[in-house]
Amino acid sequence: RIASCGVDKTLQVFKAETGEKLLEIKAHEDEVLCCAFSTDDRFIATCSVDKKVKIWNSMTGELVRIYDEHSEQVNCCHFANNSQYLLLATASSDCFLKLWDLNQKECRNTMFGHTNSVNHCRFSPDDKLLASCSADGTLKLWDVKSANERKSIDV
Repeated sequence: RIASCGVDKTLQVFKAETGEKLLEIKAHEDEVLCCAFSTDDRFIATCSVDKKVKIWNSMTGELVRIYDEHSEQVNCCHFANNSQYLLLATASSDCFLKLWDLNQKECRNTMFGHTNSVNHCRFSPDDKLLASCSADGTLKLWDVKSANERKSIDV
């Protein structure tokens, strides 16, 4: 399956082989900036200009959880690679990254250190590090377990 999102505020899921539309959901109140499947394909995360992160059942389209702790638009969402725990990272224009455990209703960790909008984030293959890039001109590496900054690189 392939997920798509955009300015029309929807999340759409298609069958990869045929392009058949499987789901279409009005996901947010504003533009949806990013969507990501969980490693086990059970969930899709969406994030939006409306400052919210939403978790959806990828098969039924049912809304599972809403996270609304960012104070600016949420630019990127990315699930950890290990399907044994459901960990999601989000990057926002509020200069923060947040880690969410889908088994919890509130943010697990907030990572601060960027001085401008955080545009993107990705877990390392072993999920020990989280990389982020920002409009402040830095790429930062974060320790996922402690949520502490490991390294900052001016780019």
